[in-house]
Amino acid sequence: MATRWEAAGRLPAQHFWRQEAFSYLQDYPDIELITVLDESLHPLWLEERVVGPGERLQHLQAIAAQGDWLSHIQTSHEPHLSRAIHLNATDNSLLLAAPFRLAESGGIIVASLDLRGVLSDVLSDERNHFAVQIYQDEQLLFDSGRAKDEGLPIMLGENTLSLHHDIRWRLRAYQNSRDMHPSAVLPALVILFGLCFSFFLTLSQRLAHLANERSRHLKHLNRELESSLQQQANLEAWNQRVTRYSMDVLCTFDEHGRFTQVSPSCESVFGYRPEEMLGRRFVDFIIPEDRERTLAVFSKDMNLGGRQAPLFRNRYRHKDGSTVHVAWAAVWSEEEQASFAIAQDITRLAQSEAFIEEQRRILEMISTNSPLAATLNAICEVGEARFPGARYSILLVDNEGQRLVHGASPSLPAEFIQKVHGMLIGPGMGTCGAAAFHQALVVTEDIANDPNWEAYRTTALSHGLRACSSTPIKDRSGRVLGTFAIYQNETRSPSTEQLEFISAYAHLASIAIERERDRLSLEDSEQRYRSLFDHNPNPVFSFDAEGNILSANQSGCELSSYTRSEILGRHFSEFVDKQDLPRVLVHYQAVLAGEAQRYEVKLQTKQGDTREMDMVNLPTIVDGQVVGVFGVGKDITEHKAAERALHATLRDLERSNRDLQDFAFVASHDLQEPLRKIQAFSERLRLRAGGLDDEGRDYLARMNSAAGRMQGLIKDLLAYSRISTQSRPFVTLDLNRILAEVLQDMDMTLQESQASIDVGALPSVQGDETQMRQLLQNLVSNAVKFHQKDNPPQVRVHAEAVTDDQWTLCVADQGIGFDEKYLDRIFNPFQRLHARQAYAGTGIGLAIVKKIAERHGAQITATSRLGQGTTFRVTFKR
Repeated sequence: MATRWEAAGRLPAQHFWRQEAFSYLQDYPDIELITVLDESLHPLWLEERVVGPGERLQHLQAIAAQGDWLSHIQTSHEPHLSRAIHLNATDNSLLLAAPFRLAESGGIIVASLDLRGVLSDVLSDERNHFAVQIYQDEQLLFDSGRAKDEGLPIMLGENTLSLHHDIRWRLRAYQNSRDMHPSAVLPALVILFGLCFSFFLTLSQRLAHLANERSRHLKHLNRELESSLQQQANLEAWNQRVTRYSMDVLCTFDEHGRFTQVSPSCESVFGYRPEEMLGRRFVDFIIPEDRERTLAVFSKDMNLGGRQAPLFRNRYRHKDGSTVHVAWAAVWSEEEQASFAIAQDITRLAQSEAFIEEQRRILEMISTNSPLAATLNAICEVGEARFPGARYSILLVDNEGQRLVHGASPSLPAEFIQKVHGMLIGPGMGTCGAAAFHQALVVTEDIANDPNWEAYRTTALSHGLRACSSTPIKDRSGRVLGTFAIYQNETRSPSTEQLEFISAYAHLASIAIERERDRLSLEDSEQRYRSLFDHNPNPVFSFDAEGNILSANQSGCELSSYTRSEILGRHFSEFVDKQDLPRVLVHYQAVLAGEAQRYEVKLQTKQGDTREMDMVNLPTIVDGQVVGVFGVGKDITEHKAAERALHATLRDLERSNRDLQDFAFVASHDLQEPLRKIQAFSERLRLRAGGLDDEGRDYLARMNSAAGRMQGLIKDLLAYSRISTQSRPFVTLDLNRILAEVLQDMDMTLQESQASIDVGALPSVQGDETQMRQLLQNLVSNAVKFHQKDNPPQVRVHAEAVTDDQWTLCVADQGIGFDEKYLDRIFNPFQRLHARQAYAGTGIGLAIVKKIAERHGAQITATSRLGQGTTFRVTFKR
């Protein structure tokens, strides 16, 4: 048997082994038991003739006691015969052992022989005059039964037989004293010893002959089963590969739930090697919470009559202490009284299902507007339940975006929470501060030696915090909202599962934080809208798409004199003046098309009064669809009345302007005519003033001078009035050219005064060329005129503060200057700060400059110091 197994290079299938062993037991009645031992000398297979549990136990104990002998057989690689083994007071056995060596394993085939049966076949008690006893050392192995005290036995002789190695037996022959004389039985005695020797010499030959007979029989069977064996071998090889390389655990249980076979994959699933699980009950590996339920399912499976049981899931305790989720498929075999099962590791699936359920619960809290603190605490608690011993924390970025404040940390000490609350975002501010600053995952394996923990190290270590990993919580745009951190009580890096967890749940936290901020923003917006709606001093209405009033504020109700209950649900057309209704309906349709509208309309109040309104209609858009109209009105009844009054005033003003123009015409012709005559007759009198005394000539000179001043005042007054009445449209003006022409016109005056004019580049301006010429001439003339005696005028014309929006024209001199307390007076008509005799002029020049500047949208001002000069600044808009 061992030789054939070595030739095949593998063990036979178990049912083939059982069939072959049964044949040996049937053919050789003296063989009591055949067993196969593995390399560790543990029973692998066993077939026996005896059925009593006591006899089986005796044989197994006898085999186990031959440990040294069996080990010797493993190293010698040869068949061996054991010493006689004393089983009980009457039974002795011999062990025949043959080792075998296969490609990946080996073992020993052991057969137990009934020594009495073997010897009885040879030394039967038919020889009535003799008795034979066989001893091993001092132990009696066999007695033929005739050495009894019927008479004193006479020992006829003793011989020693050497069997295998150091095994020696002593044979003794006896004759009863009542029997024949020894000389008479001497031939029989010789024959008896010869038979004993022949037995032991031919024992091995007999066994070899039987083996040859058995071999021929097996060859015949092998030829018949060759095809079937090959198929079985292929199937067995395939099954072995499946068993060896399958990620699932293939196993069998007996009726007591003990593992009888386990595939090698059990080590990767449960952490135990197959030999560690064989013989142990499967319930010993199940976590306590699932044991009762699993046993109930196992009992139910045994009653299914061989039908496959429904899939079943439970949890096992891994050798390293972790929990393994397992899905089982099993079927009970009544014939073999065993359950064949396949266990699949579904820990990842269970974790995914738990992850989905946890996420569903968190998302439910978010969707039902649970308090943010409760949601964030729930996220941390999920992590602490999944990874016992770890502590989780969420910090939030404050409104200024500069610090991190406490969000949630159900298991961290209060002192540590208070310490890190308000930490600055940046390097050196703990793992969380650094993660928020770098906007990336930061891992601190050892808080005691990490520079980021300089400010918080003592507090962290005092509470047993040794490692920390933190990832930023970001919104959809990538802006950091906070951090999600895991703290551990030993120096280590987080596991891949922990990093995956904080990454996934940081996203959930961002959803919760954004939802909370959106909710607060929405509430704030609603409150602002409600405040704007309710407390707006102007009437505010909302309409549906058909034009029915959905809401109205208090101002709208007061304007219409209706209560809110009276106005809601009614169509706006009921309150619009009939003449305006067609135009308002056109505007309303335009708003429903998405275009904002503004128009004026007359509304009827409850008392029948008409109120004029300036209405603004805006479309109400939801999900890209216009679902209604929002209207804001302003009561312009008084404004329209004032507008009508203003129009009447403007008409009166136009009439006054015409009268002023008529006056200017009269002043330019009729008033100047008497002055010209006075001046003419005064000149004639001066030529004939020879008969007048000095006093008369003085009166004549004063009269002539007064007439000249009167004519100058009339001219200046006409120029002042023509600024508004004879203005021209604005065009783009080159002030550099206009200033050059002005200086050319003043050439004579400048030469007489020896004035020095410094001109800088001036920007262009939109304006009336005649009036801008007048402005430049008046300012330069003033600068030249008001100079100090014996000091020629020095004037600088330039631009300053030039921007895209405005620029300033500056005319500066080094003249006599003035006290700035008179700044408001100098721009009024006919206002003078000096005596007429000191400086000529009517005092209206600066008033003309101011009026021209105002018409051009400019502002004029001046700065001055007595005796140091004056600077006039005219600021134009561009």
